[in-house]
Amino acid sequence: MIRNTMLLLTLALQNIQERETLLRIQQQKTGQAIEETHLIGNSTDIQELRSTITNIAKTDLPVTVLGESGAGKTTACRAIHFNSPRRHHPLVSVHCVKASESQLDIELFGSGKSSLSDPDDHGRGKIELASGGSLFLDEIGNLSTSAQGKLLQVLTENMFTHPGSNKPIYTDVRIIAAANRDLPREVAEGRFRQDLYYRLNVFPLGLEAL
Repeated sequence: MIRNTMLLLTLALQNIQERETLLRIQQQKTGQAIEETHLIGNSTDIQELRSTITNIAKTDLPVTVLGESGAGKTTACRAIHFNSPRRHHPLVSVHCVKASESQLDIELFGSGKSSLSDPDDHGRGKIELASGGSLFLDEIGNLSTSAQGKLLQVLTENMFTHPGSNKPIYTDVRIIAAANRDLPREVAEGRFRQDLYYRLNVFPLGLEAL
């Protein structure tokens, strides 16, 4: 009896020590990520951008970063996440330019099917994997109409469904998007949903090309 109790106490202590080690590693990684996304420079424009990113990061609302290729959209999006209360949770990135709509659909929303090669893979998509953290959608203007509708459901109801399924899945994720397309024009020409655009455009952040 005493031996079993001691064994349980030893295992519990090991679990606590392992958890503390993992937390220290995560804190170190987060600190490193914050340093890597720090905007260098003391010009008025850089100071204003740094202040804007800090203020946006404090909220939990969607944000869209607009700008030409090379303007630093990815760095700004990463800075928003790693300066936010979600910094200790995943930042999951998806580039929305894919070979097929179905491929991107599965990458975002999963398949719901377990993998034969990986028993722990239950067909979860990036939105599910990002729960608790942030999902960075790069070049969001390339999303298909179907994916736009599902993303709107995530933003309005915090849930989605796997392709071919009606079972709702809850997710707690912040959407950070980037685009080099003129999204208002895409809306006007019917290629991007107006309701999704308004949901994403709560905090628009425009970047000038470097």
